[in-house]
Amino acid sequence: MTFGHEQMDVYQLARKYNEANHMLDQIVAMLTKLGQHTIGVRFCRAVARTGFIEPSLAP
Repeated sequence: MTFGHEQMDVYQLARKYNEANHMLDQIVAMLTKLGQHTIGVRFCRAVARTGFIEPSLAP
């Protein structure tokens, strides 16, 4: 009887772990997308301002 209860606890922990991993993946994807957008904006502004490509800002 105890084994069934412990198994359910492990199942619930695994499910919560998977949900947390999924949320973390979504956060990383959003931050990556935001970072790419920021780099792109900085790159465009640098080209517009200076007329040449700054190697450190190139995507």
